[in-house]
Amino acid sequence: MKVHREQDDVAHLKGNVVTIGTFDGVHRAHQSIINAIVDLAHAKKCESILITFEPHPRSVVYPKNDELRLLTSLEEKLALLQQTALDHVVVFPFTAEFSQQQPEEYVHNFLLGKFNPKGIIIGFDHRFGINRSGNFELLKNQTAENDITLVEISKKVSNEIKISSSAIRRALIAGNIRDANRLLGYRYLITGTVIKGESIGTTLGYPTANLNVQHPKKLIPKPGIYAAFVHVRGDRYDGLLYIGHKPSIQSGPDLFIEVNLRNFKGYLYGEHLQIELVDFIRDDEKFTTLDDLRLKIQEDEQQIISILEAEKDSNS
Repeated sequence: MKVHREQDDVAHLKGNVVTIGTFDGVHRAHQSIINAIVDLAHAKKCESILITFEPHPRSVVYPKNDELRLLTSLEEKLALLQQTALDHVVVFPFTAEFSQQQPEEYVHNFLLGKFNPKGIIIGFDHRFGINRSGNFELLKNQTAENDITLVEISKKVSNEIKISSSAIRRALIAGNIRDANRLLGYRYLITGTVIKGESIGTTLGYPTANLNVQHPKKLIPKPGIYAAFVHVRGDRYDGLLYIGHKPSIQSGPDLFIEVNLRNFKGYLYGEHLQIELVDFIRDDEKFTTLDDLRLKIQEDEQQIISILEAEKDSNS
């Protein structure tokens, strides 16, 4: 898969099959669209192209609204897309000016003008142009004179829940990790760099890696204790993940993300970690003494070991 990040780096990509969207999370419904454009590209003997936007359109259209949280940073999204059979991903800069196009301008100047595709595949709820006023019917009308195969992928559901980025965000915020992972089609990822902490975990007998998540809009699930797998230097470790404000140690608004890697020996400062969330264990709590906190962590560890061993067995 080739990634094209520059706005003028697409002239040679004309005459292929494309899909367009934010693809935040690259979840199971997105994967259906990707499979469809790969299949259509093979049938038409051309290449498959996924067009995505950076930054997320909502952050441009509603710049004063700070509520948006992303399932994937751009780099996380590209890493997930790299695992598919796509030929090309175009990262197109989303600007205020771009958002003000009429849907007809979007179709003729952007889609047809830049890509002149043989096929276009979009999800059932894809909207484009100013005020999201363009839809599949408008796209069909605007391309009626062109020899383009148009496909609209229908709604995907899991256990009667529509698979969508919004549904996954709600599940994560509620701590429903199993539900979120089912909708994603993989375990939710948190990636970042290890920074120096206060070594409280070492004092408790559970040294932790303190994670700096670099994207400011990355969705961090509700505070609490989680079972996780942690990838570092090409190896995977069982992880005891903590997300919270350390109420037993201090008071303040800062959110900490710390993970203990079972059976890891060595230093992690400056390392890049990829954490896969497996399950939520319990809410963050305030303990009267550090001994009480240590005893609770020991209980958490045993529960987490059982969950992760069962997870390994189910995937073997």
